[in-house]
Amino acid sequence: MSLDWSIKNVPDYEAKKDKHGKNLDILIWTAMLVDLGNIQDKNLDEWKFRLAYLNQIGYFMGVQHDDNRQVIEYNVGMDVVEDFIGLTTNIGNQARKTWMRKMSTIIENTVNSQLKR
Repeated sequence: MSLDWSIKNVPDYEAKKDKHGKNLDILIWTAMLVDLGNIQDKNLDEWKFRLAYLNQIGYFMGVQHDDNRQVIEYNVGMDVVEDFIGLTTNIGNQARKTWMRKMSTIIENTVNSQLKR
């Protein structure tokens, strides 16, 4: 299944796209990670919670190398999320409880895998 998205409902989206550069790409992929398929005023608190949770467990949103092969980290903050209110994707919206259970399983599997090495 492809990841489809649209920013046509984001006010002044071209300027915001230019302003945030690569962070828009990272934001779209982050939507899949946090299982929130859109950004609306009514779900900003949930975006904030899930980004804070990911930050707390040490997860960062994206990495790219510059021309000198130096690592550049792109982190999506709430400023980026708020600028793209109106973004829609084909990702379903998971309830927090379901998402937390999923994240717990991912962490558990990662720890188990590391312990087996």
